[in-house]
Amino acid sequence: INIMDMNQDAYYGEGLKLPLVYKFFKQDSTLYEILGFREHIFTHGHSAIGRYMALAEFSFVTLIQRSLAHLHNVRLHYGHPDMVNGHLVKRTGGVSRGSKTVNMNEDVFLGYEMMLSGKGIAFTEYIAYGKGREVDFEGASVFLKKLAAGAAMQLSTRQVYALYTTETASHVRWPLFYGSLSHYMQLYLMDTSVWVLAYANVIFLYSHITTQHLWL
Repeated sequence: INIMDMNQDAYYGEGLKLPLVYKFFKQDSTLYEILGFREHIFTHGHSAIGRYMALAEFSFVTLIQRSLAHLHNVRLHYGHPDMVNGHLVKRTGGVSRGSKTVNMNEDVFLGYEMMLSGKGIAFTEYIAYGKGREVDFEGASVFLKKLAAGAAMQLSTRQVYALYTTETASHVRWPLFYGSLSHYMQLYLMDTSVWVLAYANVIFLYSHITTQHLWL
């Protein structure tokens, strides 16, 4: 099953490569149950926000997922345009989870459950799908708020609890944490540090404290 969203596009040239991915889903000896792809953001030239969202998408969908998959083997399922084993998801409740509060980021829970079941998740770069991202500030803000709220709600789910309390090796647990919940914690710390630096500079200015006094 190829999961496609309404903001995506499938190029004809990429469709000719689809027979190359069938080897990942051989029924006699299935190696992987989920296969992820790169994405080409075709709205990058519409506005400055469009360029920002395209760069953010490229950073996560290509660079970070590449390291999560090939270095640590903890690449999960992040929605479209992944391919999944149709025979498996028909027996395990579909490709996402339905609670709009707990499962706000519904796609990632299929990846969590595949990891708990010992199933393989792969990532390939010889196929790329087109995708449109938000090009205005309000739309981008709503989307990022949804991702952040969903990451917080994941902490209350049984899948995340099981992953972090089972006998998972530390070299797998840390990349898994970085690729899911840690990202938003880092953003919060970075945003907070900017304000702390600004207030500290003002206080130092009024106190007549220079970098020489701080041994910097």
